Amino acid sequence: MSQFTTCYSYFTATMNRTFLRLFVCSLLLPSGQRCYTSQCYNGGTCKEAVYTSDYICQCPTGFSGTHCEINTNEKCAVGRGEGYRGTWSISHSGAECINWNSTTLRGRRFTARKTDASSLGLGNHNFCRNPDNDSTPWCFVYKGTQDHLGVLLCSQMS
Repeated sequence: MSQFTTCYSYFTATMNRTFLRLFVCSLLLPSGQRCYTSQCYNGGTCKEAVYTSDYICQCPTGFSGTHCEINTNEKCAVGRGEGYRGTWSISHSGAECINWNSTTLRGRRFTARKTDASSLGLGNHNFCRNPDNDSTPWCFVYKGTQDHLGVLLCSQMS
């Protein structure tokens, strides 16, 4: 399989008005190979775009998200919730969760920009997740910290 890397640079302003030169590189696969290995989860079907280098995932019923990573039917977390992919977005304190893709999370260890974000359930949404194997799923809230979610554990639903 042939592939190549493309890189570009741009300048961005920092808080103290200095400029940083950032380099962004991405691996490009030739047409016909982007879906060679499916980019979709939960039985989603990877479809290559005809005139661009993009692909889309067609999600089966009950799943959504760019990679079909969100389970819209999941109402509770199992165990510590490492695999929780539901849509709960209210923290234990009652605060609305911040989108994992938000620029306010810059410098945090777990964001949607993390290399393995999709496999951790992180993406362009504000649903609670447990990417670090904490005691329960959690999310970031605007008071600058992370907060555990108020989703019910499946063991408590009997």
